[in-house]
Amino acid sequence: MAKTLIYILAISSILAASCSKDDESVLRINSFVLTTKYGVDNGEFGFDPSDQWLSTDNENIEGFGILAEQQNETAITNSGISNETNLRIRAYPNPVVDHLNLRLYPKSETYFDMIILDEKRKITHKSSLKVKSDTTLNLDFRDFSSGDKFKVIYSLSNENTLNFVKGYGNIAYCPDLNDSYELEELTRCLH
Repeated sequence: MAKTLIYILAISSILAASCSKDDESVLRINSFVLTTKYGVDNGEFGFDPSDQWLSTDNENIEGFGILAEQQNETAITNSGISNETNLRIRAYPNPVVDHLNLRLYPKSETYFDMIILDEKRKITHKSSLKVKSDTTLNLDFRDFSSGDKFKVIYSLSNENTLNFVKGYGNIAYCPDLNDSYELEELTRCLH
C-alpha cells in the first residue's frame, strides 16, 4: 500500500512538473497597443500594455534570452557611437493585416537587434542592423493564421555596451480586419 502511494505521488510530481514546463514554454501574449495602418494610436486591448514599445533597461523581458543568444557581439566595432537612451519605435498596423511596419527613430547611430517570436517561442522574423536615421522595416505576416500572436523583442547596442536598452511589443495577425473594425471582430481575432 505504501509503495503504491509513493508510486502515485511520484507520477503526480512528474506530471505536474511536465505541465509547468509546458506553461513556461508558451509566451504570454495577451495585451496589445493598437495602431492604424498610418501609425496612429487606436487604443489598447488586454491587460495593461503600457510598458510596450518603450525603450528601457528592463532585465525581465520574457523571451529576451532568445535574442541574446542570436546576437553577434563582434559586429559592434564602430567607434564614436553615442550611448542612446531613447529609441522611439512605432509598430503599425496592430493588429497586422498583411505587413507590419516597424518604424525606428534613433537620436544617433545605434545597433538595433530584433527578433519576433510566436507564442511557442519560435523565431518568425529577425533583423540586425546599424540605424543612423529614421528607418522603416516592412515585415510580411501573410503566411500565418488569423489570430496568431507574436512578441517583438528588441535591443540597442553601441561600441561599449551590448543591450544597453531593451524593449518589446506584442502584435497580432488579423487579416480580415481594417481600420474601421468593431470591438467584437477584434475580440474574436485576439482570443
